[in-house]
Amino acid sequence: MLDWEKAEKVLGGVGVILLLVFPIVSGIPGIGYVVQTAAMCAVMYFAYRRLLFLLVPGLLGSLLLCGFLFDWNIILFGMWAVTVLPGTAFGRLLRAGVPIARTFIIVIAITMVISIGLYWGSHTVISETLDASYDWAQGLMAADGGGAAENQAFVEAMGSTIALIKRLMPALMTLSAVGQVFVGWVLLLVMLRRLGEFVPSVRDFIFWKMPDYYVFVTGAIVLFRLLGTDAMKIFADNFILFFGFFYALFGFSVFEFYLKKTRLSLFMRVLFYIGILLLQLPGLILAATVGLFDSYFDFRKVKARLIG
Repeated sequence: MLDWEKAEKVLGGVGVILLLVFPIVSGIPGIGYVVQTAAMCAVMYFAYRRLLFLLVPGLLGSLLLCGFLFDWNIILFGMWAVTVLPGTAFGRLLRAGVPIARTFIIVIAITMVISIGLYWGSHTVISETLDASYDWAQGLMAADGGGAAENQAFVEAMGSTIALIKRLMPALMTLSAVGQVFVGWVLLLVMLRRLGEFVPSVRDFIFWKMPDYYVFVTGAIVLFRLLGTDAMKIFADNFILFFGFFYALFGFSVFEFYLKKTRLSLFMRVLFYIGILLLQLPGLILAATVGLFDSYFDFRKVKARLIG
């Protein structure tokens, strides 16, 4: 176990540095995402430990520094807010004793609102960047000496992919931010337990389950997709992708429950998951479907276990 006083000084200094640095490097692919995730963990830590004398100056400093370096704009503020607000809310709710599942639901809702706002303010830039990539690919294929039919097929496939990314960008941006929340929480959990402090965790993965009332919301969204206008269909597609990810995650929880219940060896379980991965999209759809039906029918009787 580490010494709290010494550890807190080190963590406080590193956390403040991360808060000051993350907006500056957020535009660097890969590195920016890692630093932003670490900064979110620092925000969670400060909020959970009620270290406002470090949290507030760090956040204000990062915002002011970026404003002076890169000029004030909605994209900058959105990138700052999508790290700061969910992390602060998560740490405060956790400290207040709010159950971890409810904390995640609240923080995911906050993350969704901020991510959609960020997309709304930056969709033109994103669209122009994707279009530039498509134009670059067209130029590259035109200069290539390969077969014209093969080059045309590649360009058409890339165009279809870019169009799909544009359509689903709100959900992709939100899932990326939610992923940062989850990783930040895992880092916080490991860090606090390493320091010897109790912090609430989630139940075993084999009992993870989507709340049953989301089935009705999902059903309504599917109707929007089938009967709605083009704008409603775009909204429905993003909703289905976003919640489909969670249904797939909980579907894998169902798989793991029954694989352990049947006492399959680790080798056989690994083979099963490799088979699911080899199926690619159909495999993910299968997992999401299992998660969807389990959320309503409760195959593992999770509610009964919780009540018991």
